[in-house]
Amino acid sequence: MSNARNIASIAGEDVLNASNEIVPVYACRAWCHFTITGSIDAASNVSSVDDTSDSVKKINFTTAMPDEFYACALTQINVADSTYYTNLVKKDESTASQLQTYIESEANTTGYTIAVFR
Repeated sequence: MSNARNIASIAGEDVLNASNEIVPVYACRAWCHFTITGSIDAASNVSSVDDTSDSVKKINFTTAMPDEFYACALTQINVADSTYYTNLVKKDESTASQLQTYIESEANTTGYTIAVFR
C-alpha cells in the first residue's frame, strides 16, 4: 500500500504521532506546477489554470474543496537569479472550486507551484 493511499484514507481523521499523541491529519488536497501562460506541467486535483490577465491566475480544482476555508502556498520560480517568491492568494475571490492568485510581476518567471491544504 502506498503512502499516498494511506494519507488519502486518513485525511480528516485523528492519528498517533511519534510521541503517541492523537493529532489530526491535514493532507495536501491539490497541487500544481504551471507556466506563466497557465499550461499545466504536472498536477493533482487541478483541472485547469486560467490566465485571466497579466497578474491574475485562476486555478480550477477537479474535485472541489469541502468549503472555501483552505490554506495554500504559491511559489513563483524566477530563472534570472534562481530565486523563488511567495505570492498572494486572493481569498475573497476564491471559492471551494476555484482559487484566484495575484502575481506582482512575471518578468523572468518560468512557472509557479501551488499546494492547497484543508
